[in-house]
Amino acid sequence: MFHINQFIISKSDLGAIVQNSFGITIIEEKKLMDFLFYLDKNGKNNFFDEDLELFFEREEFEDVINFLLESSIIYEKKEIEGNFNNIGIYSNNQNFKDCFEFVEDDRFKFVNDYTKFGDYDLMVLFFNPFSLVKYNQLADYISENNIPCIFSFFYDSKFYITNLYRKEWYSPCPKCFFYNLEASIRSYGKVMDEISFQTIVDMIYAQNPLFEVEAKLNKKEIFFLVTEILKMISQNVNISGKKVVEVDLNGNVSYDVPVHFELCDCFEK
Repeated sequence: MFHINQFIISKSDLGAIVQNSFGITIIEEKKLMDFLFYLDKNGKNNFFDEDLELFFEREEFEDVINFLLESSIIYEKKEIEGNFNNIGIYSNNQNFKDCFEFVEDDRFKFVNDYTKFGDYDLMVLFFNPFSLVKYNQLADYISENNIPCIFSFFYDSKFYITNLYRKEWYSPCPKCFFYNLEASIRSYGKVMDEISFQTIVDMIYAQNPLFEVEAKLNKKEIFFLVTEILKMISQNVNISGKKVVEVDLNGNVSYDVPVHFELCDCFEK
């Protein structure tokens, strides 16, 4: 499967003019023009051999694909590879650490110094209390050093787990996840015409930007979180990299897909 860099296509005396963020390409070959108009008309974000077969002979596929790749009209998104044999656990919550001590797996090691994150194949972080300032600082450090990570925290009466992230994958980062969550909670309060958890936190932040959100959680509740983190680590990277998790205090779990936050630049290559 190949992915499409979104483009605008128009006809002219020169042929088809294809414009996208990478430049302008003039297409003169009719079958290729028809193929690109087909992709545009059907609003496709990707295509398969079955789409190519509608316009080309199979022996033409390689030349067509190479041209489109070289013209940056399409790109190939390769499967993410990951093999985590050395996993660091970083948390400011003792109950979370205690729960991980019950996990009989030699891959897990506790880390207290964030400058050592790069020594591990994967970093798993949990915050309770939750400090947005600290969260962003560590997210920036991890991104700058291209360290694979999973962030988790307790917020608005629920546990949240980010998708598996690494800067070079250009997937939504931990900051994307939090700011989308924050906006969602805030919007829900407006829709319901009530004061939301986020509204209260916003008011406190206005007075004290260093405020920390904290809850008293027992080990049974935290183990719900640990169970989901272990599931993510054991899954194929291409699954855990495209999934975010929400867990309530009764152990009910829901899943969603990560989305880039509109003001974050982590998707830029």
